[in-house]
Amino acid sequence: MTRKSLALPDQQCSSNQAVYEELDKIHRKSVLIAVLDAPGMMLVAFGFFGRFSPYSRDVHPLLSNPEVNISMIAAGSVWMLLCASGLLMLGSQRRRLQRQLTDVNGSTAAL
Repeated sequence: MTRKSLALPDQQCSSNQAVYEELDKIHRKSVLIAVLDAPGMMLVAFGFFGRFSPYSRDVHPLLSNPEVNISMIAAGSVWMLLCASGLLMLGSQRRRLQRQLTDVNGSTAAL
C-alpha cells in the first residue's frame, strides 16, 4: 500500500464526521423549533375552544370575546406557519446531507 491510499480513508472519515456533526446540529435545531411551536399550537387551540365551546367563560372571561378568539387563531396560525417553514428548510438540508453521506459511503464500497 502506498501512502496515498492510506490517507484516503482518513479524509473520508473526517468528511463523514463533519456530515454527522451537521446532521446532529440539524436534529437539535428541529427539536428546538418543535418546542417553540408549542405556544402557537396553544394559541390556536384556545382560540378555537373560546370560539366554539359554550364553557369558554368558565375557563377565562376573555375567551368569550370573539375578537380575542379570532386574534388568537390568527397569531397562532402565523406562528405555526413560521415554525413549519423552518422545519421544512431543516428537512431539505438533512436530506441533502444524507444523500451526500450515501454517495460517499457508496463510493467507498466501490474502492
